[in-house]
Amino acid sequence: GTLNSTVRLVELESGDVLVTCKGHVNEEFRVASHMDTTDAYILSASENGSVFCWDMVDAKVISKHVAHEGPVFGMALHDNHMITTGADGLVKLWTIPTGPVRPIGS
Repeated sequence: GTLNSTVRLVELESGDVLVTCKGHVNEEFRVASHMDTTDAYILSASENGSVFCWDMVDAKVISKHVAHEGPVFGMALHDNHMITTGADGLVKLWTIPTGPVRPIGS
């Protein structure tokens, strides 16, 4: 991980950077990042309370959702769901139907 507000997808064998995503904030501590189950999107937590979703091919922000008041401390994916935890003490469950992240019930 880095502390320069980027998410980088790196080729394991060569170490080449394949994609660099920008937009989220991580300057004080490392934040979680994951690829979705289709390997088409990169999801990342942010120190500003948001969760970002980037297209993996062109690294453009597909969606951004305010998830918590304060930093998003943790994020986990399972099938088409994502769980986030934040400095606000809340745990939230999100659905990822296909593509951009959407909160359950929206």
